Amino acid sequence: MRYGFYDEAEVLSAKDILFGFADGLDPKIDNLPRYKTRKGDGKKKSDSDDLLALYVFLDKNAVSLPTFVAAKLKTLSVLNKFLLLSSGC
Repeated sequence: MRYGFYDEAEVLSAKDILFGFADGLDPKIDNLPRYKTRKGDGKKKSDSDDLLALYVFLDKNAVSLPTFVAAKLKTLSVLNKFLLLSSGC
């Protein structure tokens, strides 16, 4: 089963950034999910689940999150299809 359109390195990078942000919060939040290093089959799915769980936790605790943007618009599958259609390809 394919799990999203992000590759493993992109998911891990996003996870590292969000956990780094959460670890730097002041004041600290109790019961902050801990970072887990994943290995083996299903690593990308597990890392994605960790990332989403932390996001939900921060949202429930009303943490103001930084703005995240796509660095490469062509990697967004929906937008990539639109760009191809609009260019006549």
